[in-house]
Amino acid sequence: MTDPSADAPSLDFDLPPAIRAQLAAVLDGAIRLGPLMGVPSLLRELGQDPQPVFASAGVDLSLCDDPENTIAFTAAGRLLAACVAATACDHFGLRLGRGVGLDALGLVGDLARHSASLEQALRNIVLHLHLHDRGAIPTLLVKHGEVHLGYAVYQPGVEATAQIYDLATRVAYNILRALCGPAWQPRRVLLPRTCPEDPAPYRSAFGIRPRFGAEQAGIVSSARWLAYRIPGADPDRYRELTARIEALTGASRDDMAAQVRRVTCNLLLCGGGSLDAVAGLFCLHPRTLNRQLQAQGTTFRELRDHCREALSCQYLRDTDLPVAEIAARLGYADAAAFTRAFRRWIGVAPGAWRSGQGGA
Repeated sequence: MTDPSADAPSLDFDLPPAIRAQLAAVLDGAIRLGPLMGVPSLLRELGQDPQPVFASAGVDLSLCDDPENTIAFTAAGRLLAACVAATACDHFGLRLGRGVGLDALGLVGDLARHSASLEQALRNIVLHLHLHDRGAIPTLLVKHGEVHLGYAVYQPGVEATAQIYDLATRVAYNILRALCGPAWQPRRVLLPRTCPEDPAPYRSAFGIRPRFGAEQAGIVSSARWLAYRIPGADPDRYRELTARIEALTGASRDDMAAQVRRVTCNLLLCGGGSLDAVAGLFCLHPRTLNRQLQAQGTTFRELRDHCREALSCQYLRDTDLPVAEIAARLGYADAAAFTRAFRRWIGVAPGAWRSGQGGA
């Protein structure tokens, strides 16, 4: 099958130095409730009582009383699946994202709002999103005069990924419009879901028809917007927020193995992920990095395999990419090597596993 996002920016290039600060891919599997706060009101708008819908998903409705509450990413997926089932609205996530923007990201959104430029704002969102979202990987890629703000769910066992991608992409769109104003328009909107029977709500939401069946969710726009100066940005407020976020990050500092795993997942999504590349990000010799990991009972190879397993399942579940293409993206010499690894992890061949998931 031809990938409808084939002319989107490629992921296989050397990361610019500024991108290398992206160490925020997280594996903890939780998310702040902020973007989901509107679920009860949207259910009521669609004629449903929120209480039984939440109960069917095993989620406490009272969580929506405070945006600072957290919910497991898997539970959030179950909740969105229950909402779709109850309302028969196959674009529930898209509708949920209508009014969700910077405020839903808490301190991270506030920091973006007071960043001097759009480039600084987006890098801050990607760098610090782990303080808000610990179930997916954000990416920011710049190539051929375009900027690609992406989002990839790889947490195993997550339901309703199509709804999550709809929600996340609508939020990204809202954030870019809030920061840049109505003059900003996307060049492409990418969604890794099948085309719905009625794509009109998507065209209305984004101003253009998205590329359905894409390899990764994201918004693509002209790189010239990166230099855009954000109106109303307060340098003093920015310094204050930076200090607060640095304190939070320091208080929740993970061990070396967890940090390496996060960085490796992020780089694999960007076409990298070698031992030399990861060690270089930590200013360590590869042998030194491996010694530190061995002291924690693991190795770089084991951590990279963990990331490859999670990302391969995400690609197989959420996209129509051929197995050979997935193998190449994850750094395997050929499809056979990838298939052997996948059998070792999961117990079945990639194609059989994909068929069991019902396809992308």
